[in-house]
Amino acid sequence: MRHAKQATAEKDAPPTSEPAVEVPGVLLIVNDVDDDAEDELNRWYQEEHLPNRLAVTGFRRARRYRAIDGQPAYVAFYECDSVDVLTSSDYREKVANPTPSTRRILPRFRNVLRSACRQTLSIGRGIGGTAILVQCKPMAGRYDAARRFLETELGPRLLREGALVRLSLLETDFAVTGMPSSERELRNDQDNYPHWVLFIETYDLDKAALSLHAGILECEAAKTGLLFGSWARYRLICVVSANEPAR
Repeated sequence: MRHAKQATAEKDAPPTSEPAVEVPGVLLIVNDVDDDAEDELNRWYQEEHLPNRLAVTGFRRARRYRAIDGQPAYVAFYECDSVDVLTSSDYREKVANPTPSTRRILPRFRNVLRSACRQTLSIGRGIGGTAILVQCKPMAGRYDAARRFLETELGPRLLREGALVRLSLLETDFAVTGMPSSERELRNDQDNYPHWVLFIETYDLDKAALSLHAGILECEAAKTGLLFGSWARYRLICVVSANEPAR
């Protein structure tokens, strides 16, 4: 799937529909990194960046994943009370004042996909040891049909056949995603973003991939209202909760 560049330049994208009740937020960052900076990246995340973000009021939990095949190589998945946490003064103060380590590592990021999302659908429960990240896009005027297909057809199919732990639908909030920041500038202002992401967590990756592939092949975009793009498989690296004490 081709990504549009800056979210602030997205003029034709329909606004994210907002449910009556507040839904959880997710900050999703997918990236490669220069080969000679990989060790530094992982130490930075574990020792500094995850604690830094989880200190922000409204951040609940952070997870990191490493690609099993395909690219980009890494996924960071931050769960928040709502997407509005990412517009809070607490969070904006953090991104406006990058640490020295952050200033060194962010320019080494490559192929960045960054999205502030609303988690509008969740099927199953728990955290899977492996995951499939699927980029997709609803057809114009077919948003409700696409959500209905995921909730009533693809999700239940994966529960029956695909060793599913949890399926999450993440819908990009274009306004929040496109907010300027010092950290975006350090990444050379080259962030891409998806329209929607399916994050499929599983305890049997091969079975989940086969079931997903069959479900995608069988679906008709005209019927489901959903266009599927690229997808890649990931293995969980770590989970850190906001209330977890440092030792």
